[in-house]
Amino acid sequence: MSIVTQLCQIFIEDLKLAGYSKRTQESYVYSVSKLAQYLSDSPDLISNEELCQYLLYQKDK
Repeated sequence: MSIVTQLCQIFIEDLKLAGYSKRTQESYVYSVSKLAQYLSDSPDLISNEELCQYLLYQKDK
C-alpha cells in the first residue's frame, strides 16, 4: 500500500470517528486530492505557504 493510500485511509478513519457523513468524507478526500494534484506533492509534505498559494488559486478561479 502506498503512503498516499495509507494517508487517505487514516484521513477517512479520522473523519468517521469525528462523525462526518459519508458524503462529507468523500468531499473532503476529493478536495485534498485536488490540492495534491495542483501542487504535485503528497498532502503530508505540503507546507503552509503552499497551502495558502493553493487557496488563493482557488479563490481567483
